[in-house]
Amino acid sequence: MRLKSLFDDTRGVAPVVGQVILFTLIIGTVLGTAAVALPLFEERQAGLQQEVMVDAADEFNHVAIEAALTGQSKAPSISVPAGDISLGQSQTEILFDNGTETHTVESAPVTFATGEAKIAYEAGLVGAANRDEANTVRSQPQQITTHDAVTQYRFQFTELEHAEPRRITNSQAADFVAVIEPSANEQQTSTFNSESVGDVSITVQTEQVELWEAYIENHAAYENVEAAEGEVSADVASSTEITVTSTPVTVSAPD
Repeated sequence: MRLKSLFDDTRGVAPVVGQVILFTLIIGTVLGTAAVALPLFEERQAGLQQEVMVDAADEFNHVAIEAALTGQSKAPSISVPAGDISLGQSQTEILFDNGTETHTVESAPVTFATGEAKIAYEAGLVGAANRDEANTVRSQPQQITTHDAVTQYRFQFTELEHAEPRRITNSQAADFVAVIEPSANEQQTSTFNSESVGDVSITVQTEQVELWEAYIENHAAYENVEAAEGEVSADVASSTEITVTSTPVTVSAPD
């Protein structure tokens, strides 16, 4: 009889069932929280990497300009996120033309990429190289503007020549050393006077069409902007004088 009563005793069942239910609730809560928090964490991490990438492009731009203006070699150590750095794997050409005289700026871009985001440096123009973010112009080629009977613009373009075009891939955040030196080629300067719209034109052949289109469209010196595959063109505005200076520097990245 005592053995039977033990089999019939259910007093320990309720606590066990309660523990199982509690454990299930805890697991469900953890999994639910992870499902929500993990994408937010990954998004935050991607945002931080993009911020580092943008800072890297800005620092490279600053040092390249300084090397071009001072004629002194620079070797900055630039913090970059996990991703790719492309050095001189394409060519950008900027042509100013008044029908009798031309000035050509040739520069091989540098791009910093992490995840789906990419920032391009092209002859002093820095901005997002993604099609959906192409209007994000961070830095423009240096200029001095004076207004008189004729509006005068003095543009300073930095031409990048690469000792060895290459792509560098970092699986994690690292320090990128870029050696920027004066080029053996000389600085060039040209001046163009546009009395009427169409007297002087600018044509940019580039892979970053949307970026250059955004820059030129929002610049007071240009009108009649047109974009096609691989090219952006525009007319210089009337009563405008443009002085273009292009200064070449050589870029290399030690192994």
